[in-house]
Parts: sequence; C-alpha cells; structure tokens
Amino acid sequence: MKKQRRSFSKEFKLQVIPEALKERLTLNELSQKYEVHPNQISAWKQDFLNKAEQVFSSPAPNAVDNESQTEQYEQGIVDGVILQKRHKNRAVLPNR
Repeated sequence: MKKQRRSFSKEFKLQVIPEALKERLTLNELSQKYEVHPNQISAWKQDFLNKAEQVFSSPAPNAVDNESQTEQYEQGIVDGVILQKRHKNRAVLPNR
C-alpha cells in the first residue's frame, strides 16, 4: 500500500521558518520538534529567502491605489475649501 504524502499548512510553515532563520536550534533539533525532515525545513527556508526579495522589489498593489486615493481626497478637500470661499464671497457681495 502506498503511503500518502503529508501536506503542511501555510501557518505551520510560518511557524517553523522563523525558528530556522534564528538558528538557535539545529536543523535536526527543529525536525524532531516539528516532526519534519531536516531537508524539508531547509527547502522551506531557502524558498522563503529566495522570495523575500520580491517583497521589496515591487510596490505593494494597494500602495498605488492608496496614493491615488490620497491625492483624490486631498484634491476634494481643496475643491471644497475653494467652493466654501466662493460661497462666502457671494453672500458678502450685495446683489446689484
């Protein structure tokens, strides 16, 4: 009978990887603690480090949206202030 492969959740991997990065415990100690082969921990760690560059290489998808939303918000405030000033000026001027 064929043994089924284990799959690990993202949460589990994110629990193991930081400990592997700290290097306070050896890979063998970590593998015993989490019941995972040391090669698997090394692979997760390497994959994590390889993809870490991507986090800083491109702007976050929401960063561009947030910037444009901030600009629109600020422009709306400016437009609102201008409209209020125009409205006040009209109220002060007598009708001719």
